[in-house]
Amino acid sequence: MEKRQLISGEQFLTIETDSNTVLELCDQSPYLRHVVPKLEVSSITADLPASVTLQTGDVAEYRIDPAQIRITAPYDSISEGQTCFLLYHLLQREFLKSRIYVVHAAALVKNDNSILLIGSPKSGKTSLSLELALERGFTLYGDDAIKLNFSDPSHIQISGGNQFVGYKKRHIEHPTIRSHYPQTLPRYLDTAKLGISQTSPTALTTVVFLEPDLFDSNKSSCLPPELGKILFYEAVSREMRSAGYCLVRASLPLPSLDRAQESTYFLNCLQKQNFRFSTLTGNFDKMVNHLEDLIHGK
Repeated sequence: MEKRQLISGEQFLTIETDSNTVLELCDQSPYLRHVVPKLEVSSITADLPASVTLQTGDVAEYRIDPAQIRITAPYDSISEGQTCFLLYHLLQREFLKSRIYVVHAAALVKNDNSILLIGSPKSGKTSLSLELALERGFTLYGDDAIKLNFSDPSHIQISGGNQFVGYKKRHIEHPTIRSHYPQTLPRYLDTAKLGISQTSPTALTTVVFLEPDLFDSNKSSCLPPELGKILFYEAVSREMRSAGYCLVRASLPLPSLDRAQESTYFLNCLQKQNFRFSTLTGNFDKMVNHLEDLIHGK
C-alpha cells in the first residue's frame, strides 16, 4: 500500500491504495486537476493514518467504518473519469465538514462583484468565462468545480475553483493563450499561468442559470428570489447527493453525502441571502454583454 494526500485549500484527504492506476492518476492526471478545485497532491512517507483505503478487488464494495472508508473495486478496468469523480466525491465529504459546498459551475469576479454561472455541460460556461477573463477584465475561479463557503451563514463566499480550465476553438488562437503556449496546447489551460486566476475569497452576489435558446429568442431575465433559490439548491444538492456518481463497470453507486443536516443548513443559510438570480440565453456576444451589465448592476 502507498499513500497520497489530496489537498484542496484547507481541506485534505489521505488515501492508501494498492492500485498503481490510482497512484498514477493522483500524481499525473490532468482531468483530476480539472474537476477538483485547486488540487495539490503529495506523497506521504510519515506514518500518518489514511482516512480512505482504495483496494483492488473483483467484488466492488463501499464500506464506511467509524475510523475509515474502504472502497474495493477493479481499479485497473475503471475509466479515468470515474476514478477522478470517486476521489472528488471523497474530498467533498471533507469539504462538508467545514461547511464548504461545491457546485458544477463557473465563477468570475470583477470589481469585487462575483457571478456564478450554472449550466449543463456544453451550455457555454467555459467559453463565456474565458471571454470575460481574456477580454473584459474579469478574473476566474474556475469553469467546472466551484467551492462555496457557508461557514458564516450571513456571508456566503466563493472560496475556490478549478485552476485548470477547458477551452473551445473560439479561443485557441487568442494572443494571451498563445503567448504562454506557443506550441501545442495542453489538455487544460492553467489560469494562474495565463494571469487570469482568482484565488482570494469573494462574497457571492449574482447567480446566473444558462439556458438553451432553441427558438433564438435572445431573452434573458431576472428570476424571482424564491425560484432562484430553488434552482440554486437543486444544483448544489446534485453534488451533495452524488447524483450520477458511480463506478459503472463495478456496478457500484457512490452514496449520498447529504445526511439531511447538510441540506437543511444550506437552505437555512439561503433564506438569509439577497443574491440576484437571472437566466441567460441568446447568442454568444449578447450573453457576454449581459454578464458584464450584471456586474455593473444593470
